[in-house]
Amino acid sequence: MKLIDHLTEIWGFYTRSKAIEIQSAYCLNESRDRLIGLDKGSELCVRCANNGFRILCRRGARANVIVMFLGDVFENHEGGIALRGTIGLERGARAAVLIISCIVLIYFPLDRAIAGRAPFGGLMTAAVVVLIGLLECGYSMGMADRSKIMRGLHEAIAPRF
Repeated sequence: MKLIDHLTEIWGFYTRSKAIEIQSAYCLNESRDRLIGLDKGSELCVRCANNGFRILCRRGARANVIVMFLGDVFENHEGGIALRGTIGLERGARAAVLIISCIVLIYFPLDRAIAGRAPFGGLMTAAVVVLIGLLECGYSMGMADRSKIMRGLHEAIAPRF
C-alpha cells in the first residue's frame, strides 16, 4: 500500500500545483523589495513578470525552470500583506511528462494488444520501469527545489518568532 501511496504522490507532483499564501511582516513595497533581493546572493533566481514574480532555484550559473513559484504580494482582507501564488512544475514540463507517460503507459500497450501481442512484453516492461525511475528522480529533485523556494520565501517576508 505504501508503494501505491508513493506513486500517487509522485503523479500528483507532476499533475498539480500547490496554492500557497504567506503572511508578510513588512509593507507592500518592502515585501516586493525583499523578494527581489532574493536574487542576490542566494540559491534562488527571481524574475519579475507582469503578473507578479517567478521564483526558481539556481543550478550553478543557470536557473532550473522545472519547479517554480508564480505569484505576487497582495493586501489581504484583514488589511495585512500576503504573498499568494502557486508552486509547482512549469506548464511545459508538465505537458511533456504527461504526454510521454500516456505514450508509454497507454498507447504502446494498446498498440501491442491490437496487434495480438502481450501488452507488457519484455521491452515494454523495461520501458515502464525506466519511466517510473525517471519520474522518481525528477520528483526527488523537484521536491528539493520546492523546499528551497519555500524556505527562501519564508525567510524573505514571513515574521520571525
